This record gives sequence, structure tokens and C-alpha cells, in this order.
Amino acid sequence: MSDKASVSAEEIIAVKKRLSIFHSSIRFVDRSDETRVHGTKVSAGIGHQIFRGIKNRIKNHGKGAIIPTQFRRKPSPQAPYSTFAPICIEARSDSLKRGFPLVYFPQDLSRHDVPPADWASFVHDINLACTNNELINASVGKLMNFVSLGFISGYIVGAYVEKLISHMEHPIIEGVISMWNSKYFQPRGLRLFFFTPEDVQKQREAAITNYLQQSGVSGGFSKFIKEREWKKHHRHVSKSKFYLLIMCVPRKPVSE
Repeated sequence: MSDKASVSAEEIIAVKKRLSIFHSSIRFVDRSDETRVHGTKVSAGIGHQIFRGIKNRIKNHGKGAIIPTQFRRKPSPQAPYSTFAPICIEARSDSLKRGFPLVYFPQDLSRHDVPPADWASFVHDINLACTNNELINASVGKLMNFVSLGFISGYIVGAYVEKLISHMEHPIIEGVISMWNSKYFQPRGLRLFFFTPEDVQKQREAAITNYLQQSGVSGGFSKFIKEREWKKHHRHVSKSKFYLLIMCVPRKPVSE
């Protein structure tokens, strides 16, 4: 594996270490919001996820296409690209195979030239990757079998997964997000991050330590009370679920 490939994975890891979903400005979205938006509970069964994902690929990738058609649309110069508070999307369940809720944020994403159809295409791509549990921690050889079946684009494997395979716990999901970030979201001033329960636990420990230091408390009992206070305030953040974080970033040209 080349140095360039290693840097790609290490850059993702390094940036994620500087982030925290426990920041007070972050807005959380979960499956209940999806139910409210759609007026009914959206089925998250594996079969439904695969059907939606394949249907999305046929519609937005085209026959023989290796990248989504959305990547060919340049960012609108008329969009304001104004900043908004980060949004954290919680996975539908503890099982990653059930994917993430499909919720559009019209007041935020529309400012960055991300229409509902494009956002839905991204979510379906991510959820299709989530359903293929065999792909997680798989070898490149096994990944290519899924490419031949049409489940995963050869473009993703060639351009991203081989760079991440020995560095990331979930290379397919990280690869899909990296592809959408570089080809679509970052040129529109957005960037998405994927967090595992292990990532969240590390952030939780760091946030508690920082909170205790800022509180200036001393003594075991005082720290216990303050830590319990912090945990009560952040009980909406699950210890066992995965998260997607949407952040505003400086706009970048589409990467080659």
C-alpha cells in the first residue's frame, strides 16, 4: 500500500479525533424524526434496505455508470453556502445493518445546493453499504465479489476502499462517505463524518474529563456529582449506536 493511501486513512482518523458529538451546538436527529417527517415508521429491514439501495443505484448511477450522476452537477454559484449548527444523525438501531434514517434538512442543506433527491441518494448509498455486513472488515478480494454483483461500485473500491482497508474498521462505509465528501459535499461547503460506538466512547471520556477540569472540582464525591450531572445532560447520546455528523467547512474544488 502506498504512502498516499496511508495518508488518506490517517487524515480521516486525525480529523475525527478533533471532533466531538458532545458539543453543545450539535443538533441530534434519530428515527423518531424520520417517522414524524414521513408520517409513518419507515421499514428498516435488510430486504427493504437492499431494494432501496439497488433502486437508487439504477436511478442515479445509470447502466454501467460507476459514479452517481449527482457528482457531475457543479455547485450552484447562486447558493448562499451559509453556515449552520452541526447535525448528528443517529443510526436506526444498534445494528448497523439497519442504516440511518432518511431525514432532509431543508433550512440547512438547501443553502448548500443539496436538494432532497441528492440527499436521499447519499443516504441510500450509505444504507446499502451498511446492509452488506460481510463487507465490514472484508478483504479486497471479497469486496471485488460484491463489485461483480453490482452492490458496490468499482469506483469506490478502486479509489477509496483499497486506501482504507487496512486502516479503518468499516472501510466500505468510510469509502462511500469519502467519495461523497470529495466529489459532492466539500465543494458545497459540507463534510460528513462516521462515528462508531467506540469513537463515541472515547469522545465521552474526553468530554467528561474536560468538563471536570473546567468545573474546577476536587475530591472524589464532588467529581462523582459533576460527572453524574454531565451524563444526565447527555443521556440522549447512545453508547451502542453509530452516528453521522454533518458539518459546514470551507468549500473545496472537486477532487480528481
